[in-house]
Amino acid sequence: MSIWNEIFINQPVWVSNLSNLTSITVLGAVIGLYRRFNCNQHMCLRIGRHKVDGTTYHTCAKHLTDEFHSALQKQHAHKHPEQHRFLNSAEKKLSRI
Repeated sequence: MSIWNEIFINQPVWVSNLSNLTSITVLGAVIGLYRRFNCNQHMCLRIGRHKVDGTTYHTCAKHLTDEFHSALQKQHAHKHPEQHRFLNSAEKKLSRI
């Protein structure tokens, strides 16, 4: 029992707290990146690789149909009207060029 106490009791406090802080930070970063890149369809857990035109949303391969994209465009227009107008006006200007 004395060897156990020598190894774990006598270690500096910052070593154990630093490893806990690092683990929490890495876990938070992974969750944040997942939430940033997951599919924007409600309750879909897949990674969204396909951009929905005129929005900041992404969808997975399963939700790549026009039906889902038009529903997400309407949802984006309802939730973020100013951003939706800005994104669609910039898209129209680029298509004219």
